[in-house]
Amino acid sequence: MSRFLTTTLAVSLSLGASLMTSSSLGAPSPDGPASTMSLSQSQTVTFSPAQVRVDVTLARNAYRDIHPGYTRFTDQATLDQAWDLIIESADAQGGMSEADFYLAISETLALIRCDHTKAELSPSMKANRKTQTVYLPLRWTIVQNRGIIQDAPNNPQLKPGDEIITIDGRTIHDLQAALHRYIPVDGYNDHIRDGGMTASGELMGGAVDHFGSLLWDTLSTARLEIETSDGERRIVEIERVPFEDWETIATAKDAKNFKDAVTLTQVGKRGAVLSVDTFVNYRQPVDPDSLYGPVFEALASEGRDKLILDLRQNGGGSTDASQGLFSYLIDAPRQMKLVETFKTIDHDAYTNYISTWEQRAINPPRVAFKKTKAGEYQLRGVFSDATDTIKPAPTGFKGELIVLTSRNNSSGSTNLISAVRAARDVTLVGEKTGGNPAGTTAGTLFFLKLPESALKLRLPITRFTNNAGDVKDGIGLEPDVSAPDTVASLRQGRDPAMEAALAMIAD
Repeated sequence: MSRFLTTTLAVSLSLGASLMTSSSLGAPSPDGPASTMSLSQSQTVTFSPAQVRVDVTLARNAYRDIHPGYTRFTDQATLDQAWDLIIESADAQGGMSEADFYLAISETLALIRCDHTKAELSPSMKANRKTQTVYLPLRWTIVQNRGIIQDAPNNPQLKPGDEIITIDGRTIHDLQAALHRYIPVDGYNDHIRDGGMTASGELMGGAVDHFGSLLWDTLSTARLEIETSDGERRIVEIERVPFEDWETIATAKDAKNFKDAVTLTQVGKRGAVLSVDTFVNYRQPVDPDSLYGPVFEALASEGRDKLILDLRQNGGGSTDASQGLFSYLIDAPRQMKLVETFKTIDHDAYTNYISTWEQRAINPPRVAFKKTKAGEYQLRGVFSDATDTIKPAPTGFKGELIVLTSRNNSSGSTNLISAVRAARDVTLVGEKTGGNPAGTTAGTLFFLKLPESALKLRLPITRFTNNAGDVKDGIGLEPDVSAPDTVASLRQGRDPAMEAALAMIAD
């Protein structure tokens, strides 16, 4: 698909993007380097129109038949148009490159508005990322539509708090306009897309590197226009790095596993801060009670009745880790999730193309389900760990509870926050969350391998209904006390949300 047709696709689907080609969208400045090499140019694989048609037809049918949230936020006519445009573009051009096909599939899947629905790079593209230098060696964030450097190790020309004005001549606004469309979100939470621009634990890099290197010519040397906090502007050239080097820099301070994510800090005589930075408990699993138990025993034995629960870095993860925390925050038996729904349990047409870590999901026992009036299938409670009734822990916390929120909160953490808020008094402080408090399409995923391109697509098969009371479907939770990060707070090393919460529990 040409860049023009890709943009036309976005416009025709009312995404609100301006009509522009990649050559005009934030093109490098005239005095920048002329000789370039991009990942897309280095691809030698091109798919014929017939190959594109085979893969698109399979993907369209599988998502339509299996995905329980396929038309939850976008109507089927709009999705059909998007799939058709990929085929029509390949027909018009006599084929499609591997990079362009990946971009077109990613853009179409993002229309479904499900954060668990996305395309992984093909094996050949992943192999390229191991060696090609397409990543900025930075930890940075976009706040108030401005790019702010958080860490640039081994580069004395860049300091924390420096603002990135342009990258290879493209402004932050240019990058947002071009790349937001590829970043999947749950429901209508478009406000979290900036978080996916700079780093992503789900894709190989943030959108600027992950998708940008496919869209545009990418030099091994990046040309950054920087403005310091004192207003000085300068041009800095830095060497891009391969994925593994970028990952070391960009995620150095992130908790990778639940076992390393739980910390408690005492505050004054009666307060404490409990940070749980991820619920991911499947790579190096531990019993959640082995971490939560000592924390809440300490709170009880020390008479601490004011707790700040910091979940701002927590995107989600494993059910046992989130349910385990829930048990320490409730005073009566209660479900976190009410229902687990499947669109279909008949996957016979796709068994040659799907895989999953839970093999029973491919051909599940029909006795485990009851059919709804809408023709869907609900997993009977006895077969669903996710809908278990959670018993309160003996040392559960009954005091004043404040939860810190951010745009990083996705499915699992937003599920927990919404369930806790429905179960007890709690004050949310920080930023509007991502995720869907009403319940996400998550849980077990199928991996749909397209036969011609070898792309692997993530296909959720379950939709959860949270025990969250009256919440808006597809819209993140609004904080009771708004205390977002700002450019000024980042430069000053301040934490507005934590400051507001600490003031609320001061002795």
